[in-house]
Amino acid sequence: MTRILASLLALLLPAGPVMAQSVPPPDDIRAVEIRRDALVNATVVTRPGETLEGATILLRDGLVEAVGSDLETPVGYRVHDLSGLHVYPGFIDAGVSAPAGDALQGAQSGRGAHWSP
Repeated sequence: MTRILASLLALLLPAGPVMAQSVPPPDDIRAVEIRRDALVNATVVTRPGETLEGATILLRDGLVEAVGSDLETPVGYRVHDLSGLHVYPGFIDAGVSAPAGDALQGAQSGRGAHWSP
């Protein structure tokens, strides 16, 4: 039995040491790439009830540079077409807790109440 296991191991294991491929480090300092993106043809909601149709949003390294419906996309920007999509400002904060008030009372005592106290 041990002879069979030894034969199988000899077949499965490589004959010599296995060397991992390595990539040499760069010879010089790499240039920092500034990422520039243009989100075009978006519907931007500026505040409740107000929108910009066909707007362009210019981003530089993830930060908003400009927003407008009459902006031209500068040369060198990656263009992303957002036709049919809406863009909202970052007004939603997932870390904020608010009291449920009447909604909590309705969930606890209303039809099909299943709220766990």
